[in-house]
Amino acid sequence: MLPVKISLNLHGLCSIVLVCLCLTVLFVLSPVRQSTSLETENSASDELIQVDPGKSRRGDITAGAKSVFGVSASAGTLLRFSIDKGDLALTTIVYGPKGAKLVEHVSEDFEVVELSVPVDVSGSYRIEIESREKADGPRPYEITVDALTPITLAGRKDSEARQAMAPAGALRATWKAASLRQAIEQYEKAGRNDLADKEQAEITVIESYLPQPATEAEIQQAVSAAIAETGASSMKDMGKVMKATQTALAGKNADGKLVSEIVKTKLSAAGGTQ
Repeated sequence: MLPVKISLNLHGLCSIVLVCLCLTVLFVLSPVRQSTSLETENSASDELIQVDPGKSRRGDITAGAKSVFGVSASAGTLLRFSIDKGDLALTTIVYGPKGAKLVEHVSEDFEVVELSVPVDVSGSYRIEIESREKADGPRPYEITVDALTPITLAGRKDSEARQAMAPAGALRATWKAASLRQAIEQYEKAGRNDLADKEQAEITVIESYLPQPATEAEIQQAVSAAIAETGASSMKDMGKVMKATQTALAGKNADGKLVSEIVKTKLSAAGGTQ
């Protein structure tokens, strides 16, 4: 009888040890699978990541990379979302169910992106974000899609104002005087005079580094001197006069169109078009 009891006890002990080993393996491997799934989701920037309204999604994005999110929305609702990104430079584009670009936003440093789109057609709306960083490691962000709410007049006006401001962000990203002036017009349309004043101040800074514009009188004088210097007498000599005029106006910001018109006028008066 004793050998039988010992055998039974050993058998029971082995069974317990085997069950414990199985549970341990399952416990260890389960987090690994979840971690791998999350890592794949973050690295597969070209894949569509579904985000339900009322939910958030965190991720990392590298310089120049894109992440694409899909949100299902019904007609008559307002699709509103925000992106918390720290100082990450980011471009955000929203596409409709048929692939039409609805809005494009270029964000500034330490700006929380907040956009809203009236849903006039039911379907899946695509939100595409792209890092505008030049060289950097993965940077964190969090996108939050608000719960869908019925469109109200106030909500539609707010959305229109945000969409009117979006092109201004894209224009100001070039930091050129002409683009900033266009940005000012967009901000004024959106009723954001505070941002328009900020852009005007930046234009003043930019223009302080630019060559001073040549006045019309200075261009007239430079063209006359160029005609005398080259001995030009007809429109056939326009190329030589233009080159000499540009040399004379070096260091000044001369309007090329105005220079051309003055050269044509003076040469036509001097000898006609022959």
